[in-house]
Amino acid sequence: LRCCAGRSRKGSGSAGTLEVGRTDSDSSEYSSDDEGGGVYADHEWDSFFFPQAAREMLGCAAADDEQGLHRTPSFTQESGFMPPLERHSEAKDHIIKERAFPDLTMDELRRALPNDSVIMGYLEIFSQAFDIETTDWFDEPGDLQVRRAKFTMPVPQEVPAALAKLISVPEQSKATLMLGYSFPSDSEALVLLQQCTHDVPYGEYFRVHECMSFRPAPSGGGLVYDKWTWIRWVKDLPWIVGAMRPITETKTKAGSPAG
Repeated sequence: LRCCAGRSRKGSGSAGTLEVGRTDSDSSEYSSDDEGGGVYADHEWDSFFFPQAAREMLGCAAADDEQGLHRTPSFTQESGFMPPLERHSEAKDHIIKERAFPDLTMDELRRALPNDSVIMGYLEIFSQAFDIETTDWFDEPGDLQVRRAKFTMPVPQEVPAALAKLISVPEQSKATLMLGYSFPSDSEALVLLQQCTHDVPYGEYFRVHECMSFRPAPSGGGLVYDKWTWIRWVKDLPWIVGAMRPITETKTKAGSPAG
């Protein structure tokens, strides 16, 4: 018995069908014992979560969040790697500066962000993801709303010759995306993305972070958009593959979606 509500889109490419149900961990969770892995074994956690009636019968009521849903420990673990809820300050990571969206208002953005189409569109268009499963939204400190998506995606095959002798890159990989948003004021929206690509070599040693800020345009029409992209290393690489670090950081920024 489980009560981990979520949504899944199964199938190859974007041709899958959207199913609404209790599917937070229907078929497989990712597994790893590595520190900072943020990954999870098959139904490792979900078997502990029972519907309310069963919990009452067993006398072991568990705490629910405000929507009456459970957040699994694996969700909490991964959300713990998310960056602070603020505009990123590193100039070297500032890859988009004040791009204009003249036809978008803050109210429209506020209504759009919670919709499934935002995370599904991002994953299917930019990541070419499939077998997508998402959770519902959960509250984090600072009025941050967060949800998780698990999916499979193709992996770029361009590997420098020096690294190609040491590592083998799979054609596709399971991945986890955390999407968060908040409105710290009436004049700004912050959107945070965090991704871990599990099956690439040392993919669980780092998280890709993106911070997006939307503010009213100085001209008074629409919004302007800034974006920062960077990598947080959660575990040190073995010295023999230390060259992966600058290459990974450079390729991540170069491949970051422009919009």
